[in-house]
This record gives sequence, structure tokens and C-alpha cells, in this order.
Amino acid sequence: MVLPEQKIAAVSFLSGDKGRLRDLLKSAEGTEDVQKQIKSEDGWLLVQAMQGKRAAVHVMLDAGMTRQTAQDLKLVKEGVKLVFSRPQGASVLEQPFGISVRWHPAFVAEINDGKVSDVLPIEQNHFVGNPVMPLF
Repeated sequence: MVLPEQKIAAVSFLSGDKGRLRDLLKSAEGTEDVQKQIKSEDGWLLVQAMQGKRAAVHVMLDAGMTRQTAQDLKLVKEGVKLVFSRPQGASVLEQPFGISVRWHPAFVAEINDGKVSDVLPIEQNHFVGNPVMPLF
């Protein structure tokens, strides 16, 4: 799903339809902590919706975070995680979704019972490993 006015692209790894993803995004955008994080920088955001801490840890590993650091994140085990990532790379302005752009998680919004229960900023210096590279 793409929301061009908000500069948000979202993908869901949850069961359900596009309506569920839209509801999760609306719930997250309605909280002050998420709004602060979104407005802290201009530009596109990639949002990945997933179930549980394990899936969120996997996203962090793919972005270059060490296993121990990712597992130590203060995320609850259950519930929906919305991982908000920002683009990194030289050609971000021309093509934010180009193959040379890397996405680093910037913060995670945890949702329980349809509401944001916590927002966890992610320190960018945690991404010290080699991120997963596209295969094309």
C-alpha cells in the first residue's frame, strides 16, 4: 500500500487484507509519539507490519544489526510490530525505492488491542553489519 501524501509505503506480513493494514497505520499515526518520529525527518518511510518480536528482530538483522543487539531490543514478545524504516544512500531523492537505496529501521510502534502501546526509537549506530543486499 502506498500513501503518497504522507510519503509512506507499507507492506504487511500479517494475515488479513489491505483494510487491516490501513487500520494499523491509522492507529499508529494517531499517536503523538509516532507523529514526532515521522516528522523528525522529511522523506519517505517504509512500514513493515508483522506479528511478534521474533519477526521484528529478523528485520533488524537483515538491516545489519547484530543478533545480540536485536534480541536485546525492549520489545514485548507478542503483538503487532510496525517497523518504520528510512532510506539511506546517495540516490534517495531521485528514487527512494531504487535498488541502491538501503532502508534502516528508525523506530518500532508496538500495537496491542488495536492501540499503540509503545514506540521504540532505534539507534542508527546499531547497524554495524552488512545489510542484506538485493540479488539483482
